[in-house]
Amino acid sequence: MRILFNTLIFTMGLGFLISSCDKIDTVAQHPKGTTPDLGVNSVTLAPTVADSNNKVLILTWTDPKYATDSNHIKFIVEIDSAGRNFSKATTKIVRKSDTTSFTGRDLNAILLNYGYTLGKPVKLDVRVKSSYENNNEIYNSNVVTLSVTPYADPAKLVTEKTTVTGTLATGGQHSNTFTWSPAFQSYSGTVTYVLEYDSAGKNFVAPQQIPNYGGASVYSASLTQSDMNNTAINSGIPMDSKTGKVEYRVKATTAGGAVAYSNVVNVTI
Repeated sequence: MRILFNTLIFTMGLGFLISSCDKIDTVAQHPKGTTPDLGVNSVTLAPTVADSNNKVLILTWTDPKYATDSNHIKFIVEIDSAGRNFSKATTKIVRKSDTTSFTGRDLNAILLNYGYTLGKPVKLDVRVKSSYENNNEIYNSNVVTLSVTPYADPAKLVTEKTTVTGTLATGGQHSNTFTWSPAFQSYSGTVTYVLEYDSAGKNFVAPQQIPNYGGASVYSASLTQSDMNNTAINSGIPMDSKTGKVEYRVKATTAGGAVAYSNVVNVTI
């Protein structure tokens, strides 16, 4: 009788355990995302100085359809020289959007940082990499190849005075200051500046440089009366109370060898 009772208790307990296991919820399985499809507004771009602050490249891509909202998704735009498999890519992180853009100056800086020659079109590869914020589930989009031409992005030169005079006795006193804006803006390398001059109307066929003024990341030059007088004499202006005009410009050179010349200013000496 006791054996029968124990068997009944064991059977009831086993039935309860089995019924409890049946009540465990199945873990939800979320579908994986999909590869984004990248599109561009144009594959041939030749921006100019006038396009420096304008959007010249616009990228858009499809939703990768991750199992979460956009607050947890990250996109990385990668741009590199064509055929390099993005081994030296310039990157831009985008969140909460399926589009981004680059100005003419943005693209120009990328090309200059790679050392490309001004005025010659080069090929760039572009793609978008999507993932969760923790970099899980990465998908690379299709690759779009662009033809982009780098351009000269010169400094803007301003002169303090348009007419100066001087004497031998006051030659060491201040005469004129030239100031200029940075050239090749957004470029990450060093830009070196030199102040050049020539007599007016010669179109700088044989420009001369003012020694000891300029240099890397220098944006002004303060000249004495003697300095200005020397530029006049070297430009061929007769001495002994004669006057003439001298033209000045700034030559900017990147570490990669790209050169841009500023606007020209005239000073009567």
